[in-house]
Amino acid sequence: MAISFEGQIHYIKVYPGVEGRARFEAQIRELIQLEEGEEFDVEFECKAPDTGATLHLDGIDAFDAATHCAALTAAERISKQQQAAAQQAGQAFDAAATQLPSGGAAASCPGASAGSAIMQ
Repeated sequence: MAISFEGQIHYIKVYPGVEGRARFEAQIRELIQLEEGEEFDVEFECKAPDTGATLHLDGIDAFDAATHCAALTAAERISKQQQAAAQQAGQAFDAAATQLPSGGAAASCPGASAGSAIMQ
């Protein structure tokens, strides 16, 4: 989760549930140098999973909803990265296939001796 404080962005790992909330509060206290027992206010901003609209969730009681949104956003980001990587791999395969000898297929093994095999 990205934390904005005094114009700087800090990234911290968050975990769901009561223990995750306590850990989050401790990390925030350390980040903004608050003593135990000093009050602080927090506003969470996240993207709605279905619409992408920006949501503002006020107060520490919104922690569970914010971590849920963060998890969904992270899963969506990872999925997009995997799709892009698969697409790039497919394009590389297509480019390599256009360079094959006619009537055969080429194969190479990274780390093996240089060269390729032609299969008929």
